[in-house]
Order: sequence, then C-alpha cells, then structure tokens
Amino acid sequence: MIFGNFAALAALVFPLTVLLYYFFRKKYVPFVTSSTMFWQTNRQETKVSPFLQNLQRNLLFYLQIIALLLFVFVLLQPAIKKKEIAGEQVVWVVDTSATMLAELDGQTLLDRSKEEMAREVKLLGDKPLTIITTGKEPTIVLQNETNSSKMEQTIESISASYGNESWETTLNVATNLVATKQASIYVFTDSLDRDLLPARENIEWHVQANTKQLANVSLDKFVASTKNDQITAVAKIVNDSDEEVSGNFLLRNGENDQILLRESFTIAPHDAAQVVVETPKQVAVLEGVVDVKDDYPVDNQMTTILEASTSEIVVDADLHTLLTKGLEAIGKYPISKTKDSLYTNAEKQVIMTNDEGMLQQSSLPGVLIGRTDQERIEVEGEIETTNSSLFAFADFSDVYVASIYPSFEGFNTLATIDGHPFIQQSPRGDVIVLTDIDQTDWALHPSFPLFLWNMTNELSLANQSLGIFQPNEKRSVSIEKQSSDLELFTWGNELLATIPEGSAFQAPAKPGVYRVVTANDEKTFTVLLPASEKTITTGRTFVQGSVKESTKAVTTSNSFLMAIVLLLVLLMALEWEVQRRRGFTT
Repeated sequence: MIFGNFAALAALVFPLTVLLYYFFRKKYVPFVTSSTMFWQTNRQETKVSPFLQNLQRNLLFYLQIIALLLFVFVLLQPAIKKKEIAGEQVVWVVDTSATMLAELDGQTLLDRSKEEMAREVKLLGDKPLTIITTGKEPTIVLQNETNSSKMEQTIESISASYGNESWETTLNVATNLVATKQASIYVFTDSLDRDLLPARENIEWHVQANTKQLANVSLDKFVASTKNDQITAVAKIVNDSDEEVSGNFLLRNGENDQILLRESFTIAPHDAAQVVVETPKQVAVLEGVVDVKDDYPVDNQMTTILEASTSEIVVDADLHTLLTKGLEAIGKYPISKTKDSLYTNAEKQVIMTNDEGMLQQSSLPGVLIGRTDQERIEVEGEIETTNSSLFAFADFSDVYVASIYPSFEGFNTLATIDGHPFIQQSPRGDVIVLTDIDQTDWALHPSFPLFLWNMTNELSLANQSLGIFQPNEKRSVSIEKQSSDLELFTWGNELLATIPEGSAFQAPAKPGVYRVVTANDEKTFTVLLPASEKTITTGRTFVQGSVKESTKAVTTSNSFLMAIVLLLVLLMALEWEVQRRRGFTT
C-alpha cells in the first residue's frame, strides 16, 4: 500500500483533541438518593460485562475517534500498488519438454510454471499476450489475446510434449512474432543458458528456471532380444544424484504389468551400471523399470517390442570376413551369397552388402557397408553420434577411420567424422555405413558386435514394426493403406487418433508402445524418450535486456477512497443516531 500525501498526518491533531477532551471533561460523582426510579435500569447495566458497560457509556466517543482517524486516512490518499509488465507486447515461452515433469516438493515444474503464469495474467493490464510451447516445431497456442478468461483456459490446457526444447528454433519464433515492437518475453523452463537468447534491443527477457538440485536415476539404455525361447535384456542405469542409490531393476510384461524378474543394484554418485538379465518367459511387449525413489520418474522406464523375428540375415560374400565373425559372436549365423544371387528369394531377408542397388531391390531395409560407385576420401578425427537407438551400447570414442565414401542426399545422418556423414539411414530404415571394414579398426572393438546385435534386431522386425520414434516425430511410414483412414491405438486398444489418407503420420508424445491399423494391415511402433531428456539440470532466474523508457514496467495504484468515504458517512450517521437517542455520554 502507498500513500500520496504524508503531509496530511498533521490532521491527527483532530482525534488527539477529542481524546484530550475525553480525559479532561467534567467528572460526575455518584451520590445517594432515596428515589428508586432508576434502580431497575441500574441493575440491568450491572449485569453486562465491564467492556460492554464502557462501550455503552462511551459509544459516541469511540465513533468520533474512528471517524476522525478515517478522515485522516482519507487525507493521506491511500492506494494499492500494482505492477504491470513492460513492453507493448508480451510473449510467454513455455518449456513442455519431459524434464518439466520433474517434481519439486510434490509438484511438477510444469504445474509450478502454470501457477506462476496464472498469477502473471493479472499484471498484463490491456497488453496482448502470445503463448508459445517449445519443440522441434514450436506451437503458438495463443496469439495477441487480451481476454483474461481465454488466457487462463489456455494456460490450464498446456501439457508436456516430452520432446526436446529446440531452443534455437523456439526463441527465433518468439522474436519474429514481436518484430520491432517493444516486448517482454518470459521463458518458463527448468534451465536455459543466457547465451542462447537472441540479442535484440527491443526485447526484455525474463527467464524463470528451477534453481534447486533434484535427484535423478535414469534408465539410459534398454534393449532385449529373444533366442531359443529365452529373453536376454541389457540395461544401462545412470545415477545423476549426489548420493549413492540402491534399488531394483524390473523386467515387466508390458501387457499386464506382471513382474517377470527383479535384479537389485547399487550405484555410486554420478556413475552408471550395466545390468544383464535373462528370463524364459515369452511376452510380446517387455518393459524395463528402475524401481527407485527420485524426483524424476519419467525416465525410469523403457519399453521394447519382442515379436518373433522371421527374417534371415544375408551377407554379401565380397564383404570382409570380420563382419561375419561379428555376427556369429552375437549368435547370428548369416547366409553368405554372391551378388548374382543376393536378391533371390529375399522377401524376408535382411541383406548386408556394398551394392547400393540394394536400396531399390531389397524388399526389407538392409545394411549398406561401403559403396561401389564412388571413390573414398581420407578423413581424420573422432566420430560424433546422434541419440539414435542404434548406438545404445556402441562406444565410438577410440574408433579409427582412415577414409569414407560420399554420403547419400536426403538420408538422415546418424554419425559424422571430420564434418562428413559416416553412418546414415534411409527414409525406409536402411542403415548405411560409409566405409569399408578394412578402412577402420571398428571391427576389433567390443562395441562392433553390440552395434550389429542392436541393428539386426531392429531390421529383422522391419516387416512387423514401424520402428522407433521420438515424441511427436513426423515420418513417412511403410504400411498398406487399403482403407481411407489410418487408426492409431495404444497397446491397450485405446483409440488415440484417426489419420486421414494423405496426411502426415505423427507419433504420439508420451513414450510407450502403439499400434497402427488399417483394413488390411497392422504394425506396431515404439516411442522413446530422447536421451537429452534423461538429464536434469538446474538453472538461474534472471532478466536480460530492456525496452524503451516509455514502455518499461510501471507501477499503478488502485485507489479505494470511495469505499472509505462511504464508511465515514456511515459512521457519522451512527454518531447522529447515538446522540439523538442518548445525548452526550456522561
């Protein structure tokens, strides 16, 4: 509360005068009278409490004092301060990545941000509000809105998208929306590096982040395969906490949540452990679960599909024998064929060759190792990989590569070396390794057979599964469409969406196993949490940049003088009524 006229405190002389008059007024003394006229009235007054007796005798005095104090209060010109947000336009950028589901004091960071936004709505005044949610394709969920009810409804409807924030793209969208206007952009997130904020003279950035350290134990990697009615699962568990943690790793039936196996573990602070388990029970969907108490349960679970593979592996006889030995080391015994017979009876075969014609002739996604239509170029340096599931257990830190082949245009690059693509993936899922086995020592590293194991498992299921997706990922899929629509179901047969024919296929946001169904075909796929969303970082809350002086944040005052004046008039009316009925107190 603020006061506009402190000089009015001099008016306190009026209530002080009345107070002095009260103390120095003429005192009456009791005396004995033989009359009993007032006896009954006197007895009634003695029955009430001393406080009420005093109030009855001095009611007019109290009313006068209160009225005079209110009069002084009015002269002080009281008002309530109310701060408004700076700028001509306001933009809120809301982080909806999976890490915003981390819990602080029993409440997710996203819910805390939504509560803060609901409070900030009251400070907007008549400024238009735009709300953007993060992601590879940022979404403008509200634009130039001045209706507070619609703002509150939009804030309440915001939910986690589970994908990466893609800060560069999202912040560029926000700055492009305000153009040259003086604007305040608020970022609600768990952590944001101030160096990522675009430097603009007309923008004042307000970053509100989580500043408290949270405990996190994550299931970083999880793969499984079946052989001879036996399930073999490998899990990598990472402890990002400052303390040692103990817990259990669970293998669970994804269809009914039945626990198949339980394995205990203990991990030191900021360390990792690998768990390898086997179970004879057969299931279609297998879940790996880290059973431990932490502040971020979203990354404690991963799911994989364990449908029986019906695909054989065929290796081109011209490829290096180390490839065949690597496959045999993981229990895969390939069929060797010459190029003349490579594509004969290959309807259910995963082909490994250096013939780029495989990309068109093979019915299933295959593996291209090297090329026959291009010359190699020399490279040096370390291999850099993306978060592809193919590299779940593949460590390229010490792998040497002497030369590579030119890349394919339009293919997704999964690994690079010396700035050139090293491993690519075609739109339908073919894996392309752009070097020959004899041009690298990769086949001599333990990671090579693990890479082959993971890759062949994914490719062998290509005729039954659409593969692995990131949350909300858009991708062309290979499925027979005889009907006009494509229906998307959860594994529990809950219909999520109907995708019209010709529309782009987009995976759901929440990690898990899903089914795509048409009239004549059905395939499954898995949505996995991105590796970047398995690490929780603390951030800083800060303000950066400023707007012009004329549009800076201002503090307005809401006066409530009228209410006080009405109260003062009411008190004066009460005084008049008391004086009319009782006269001055004695």
